[in-house]
Amino acid sequence: MKETKVKKKKLTLSVSSKKSHSAPYYTQTRGKTSVVIEKKPQRRWGEKKFQSRDNNFNKPKSSDNFISKKSSINRNVDLRKIAEERATKRFKNLNEDNLQQKKSGLGKEKGFTSKREQKLTLSKALDDEALDGRERSLASIRRARLKEKKNQGLEKTKIETKKIVHEVNIPDKITIQELSNRMALQASDIIKHLLGMGVVATINHTIDADTTEYLVKEFGNIPIREKKPD
Repeated sequence: MKETKVKKKKLTLSVSSKKSHSAPYYTQTRGKTSVVIEKKPQRRWGEKKFQSRDNNFNKPKSSDNFISKKSSINRNVDLRKIAEERATKRFKNLNEDNLQQKKSGLGKEKGFTSKREQKLTLSKALDDEALDGRERSLASIRRARLKEKKNQGLEKTKIETKKIVHEVNIPDKITIQELSNRMALQASDIIKHLLGMGVVATINHTIDADTTEYLVKEFGNIPIREKKPD
């Protein structure tokens, strides 16, 4: 068998400092194969370890990401508006149902009332119907009853005093103080009546029989003239 001779090819490495190449490439010159190897510059402090060979870092970023973010924000805003509108509709419907129940007199039992219904909101506090619907306390009811009893007692005493009629003996001359004692009245009432007639008088002022008779009749009493002894 013939021995096959294997020709060995020699490879030569050459570094070109004059030319700047961005990537390795192969050339054939004078029947020899040569490889050009790019020399990497030394990495400075603070720079990234691996940098892409494509010079795309200076290119502006595409606006697709920005548009997608903007569309997602608008979508969230629309969803929030829809949720708020639904919540307001539900709240209005609940208020209308409560008003209808109050008018018809059909209310829920205390055991089955929800926590939301037990809370007092601003609208309920300002509502006149909610204020009128509250139950009165026992203390306020007792006070009202006591006031009614006092008023009834005062009216009864006034009626009783009006019914009493006194028989008053009238002498020739009498003081206002003594006349008030005989009629069971205050002297100030008699003085006020005299001032209305245009007469200025005091407690110790004496009046004649005719004026005393007139005053006794004005206050609803019976005048009796004292007879003079013969």
